[in-house]
Parts: sequence; C-alpha cells; structure tokens
Amino acid sequence: PASAALVLHEFVWLLLAFSVVAFPALVLHEFVWLLLAFSAVAFPALVLHEFVWLLLAFSVVAFPALVLHEFVWLLLAFSVVAFPSLVYLDVPKSAPRRAQFSRFALVIPYLCDQISA
Repeated sequence: PASAALVLHEFVWLLLAFSVVAFPALVLHEFVWLLLAFSAVAFPALVLHEFVWLLLAFSVVAFPALVLHEFVWLLLAFSVVAFPSLVYLDVPKSAPRRAQFSRFALVIPYLCDQISA
C-alpha cells in the first residue's frame, strides 16, 4: 500500500512535468484526474481543495469560459456528498420557502451554462 501510493505520486508528478513540456493541452486532463483518483483513495479530505483549485487555476489560463461551469458543479457535487448539512443550512424551514429555494437551485446551473456559452 505505501509503495503503491508512492508510485502513483511519482507517476503523477512525472506525467505533469512531461506534459507541461510536450503536451500542454493534456495537463488538465491527466494531472487533475490522476490527482483526484489518488486523493479520493488516500486523502478524501483533500479532494475538494486540490481538485477544484487546480482545475480553477488551469482553467483561468486555458479555458476561462469553463471556470464558472466547472467550479460551481464540482463545489455543488462535493458539498452534497461531504457536507449535506451545509447544503440546506440556509434553507428556510417552511415548505413554500423550501420549494422556492429548490427552484432557485435549479436556475443556477442554467445561468452558469449561459454565462460560459
């Protein structure tokens, strides 16, 4: 297990170093997904921090239109899985207000897609 973790760690960093020099377009795809896979297994608490910030940093440089779309969806997906109590923390307790919040929550992805288009 320890050796396997080190192999993946070294592989990811070597892949990143090679990709930056030879295939810059592959950096986001390979590095972020390998980091996500490793983090999910070894350090689940780091998944949101590392994945979202690396994706955001690369996207700002390479694909500015994807920043909002990816960041919002990843943050939402992680929040629902890891911190479900935070997702509805500010949702009012009454049923009509809860329904209003649900409609608003469905509008957010649509707005993100419209802005990034």
